[in-house]
Amino acid sequence: MLALDVALILEQYTRACVQMMEDGGEARSQAGYLHSYNPLKGIDMPSLTYPSSIVWKGLDRSLVAELRELPNAYEAARRRIYVASEYDDPIDGMWNEEVEAARLGQRAWALAVKVRQRYELRPAENHERDGWDIHKTLADKIEDDKERQKRIEAQDLKMQSEISAAFDGDAEPAPDRTSPT
Repeated sequence: MLALDVALILEQYTRACVQMMEDGGEARSQAGYLHSYNPLKGIDMPSLTYPSSIVWKGLDRSLVAELRELPNAYEAARRRIYVASEYDDPIDGMWNEEVEAARLGQRAWALAVKVRQRYELRPAENHERDGWDIHKTLADKIEDDKERQKRIEAQDLKMQSEISAAFDGDAEPAPDRTSPT
């Protein structure tokens, strides 16, 4: 059954994104503890490719358009991560990669739900013994990033204010060293 296969691929991708987020979080902690970036090596956002055996003609065209767009979203996320890595500390870079994985995981799961609903398939089951909630894990990472961005913006504004105050004459002017005394 084509629709079920596609839904399962998307759900597995979401689980791989969450696993990457957990691995990345652990690696960030280890990197900080060890004062080394080595723990970050080899942890990458999972890629998304569909098997070539999928016959897309068997699915609704508008749904296929959304499904086929997801790998493009992955590529765009990889580009953002690459560009940011030029300026970010590797630990911050891992955080950003975890956030991108959370966003893609959420999007993949939402598409899987859409496929299951469109083709009247049972909802996906939570196979975790402890009742762990994959959706909460993804949403929490995205919310944590929003809070982190607010803190960074507040720090930036404070720094800009301090710099402006220094240049607006609130600070003592530097002595003139060009004229002889």
